[in-house]
Amino acid sequence: MGTDVERIASGMEDVHQLWASPLEIGLGIWLLQRQLRVACVIPVVIATGKATVILHVAKFMGPAQMRWNEAIQKRVTRTSSMLNSIKTIKMVGLEQHMFDEIQISRINEVALSKNFRTLIVGVFFFAKKTQNYPNLTPDQACRRTTRGDPG
Repeated sequence: MGTDVERIASGMEDVHQLWASPLEIGLGIWLLQRQLRVACVIPVVIATGKATVILHVAKFMGPAQMRWNEAIQKRVTRTSSMLNSIKTIKMVGLEQHMFDEIQISRINEVALSKNFRTLIVGVFFFAKKTQNYPNLTPDQACRRTTRGDPG
C-alpha cells in the first residue's frame, strides 16, 4: 500500500503542470518566433521528438512497476505470515528454511525491479542528455536565416 500512496502523492505534486505547461510552451514559442522567426520551429520539433520517445518508453514502465509491486507484496505477505507463525516455525526447526524462502523472495523482487529501474534510468538519461540541444539549434538556425538581413 505504501508504494501506491507514494505514486499518487508524486503524481499530485505535478498536477499544476497540466494547466501551466501549455501556457508556458505557447508563450515561449511566441517569444521565440518574435526573435528568431521561422527558427522557432526547431526546438518544437526536438521537444516533440523527445516527448514521443519518452512516452513510448513510459508505456512499458507501468507494467514493469506493477510486476515489481506484486513481488514486493508477495514477499511482505510471506514475511508477515511467517512472523505470525514464528513460534511454530521455531518449534519445528524450520527457521533456516523460512529464512531461505524469504531470501529467495527478495532476490526475485530485485530481479523483477531491474526492468523498471532500467527503463526509468533510460528516460532520465535521455531527458537530461538531450536537454541542451534545443538551446543550441535555434541560435544556429537564426544565424543562417538572418545572414545578410540587416535588421
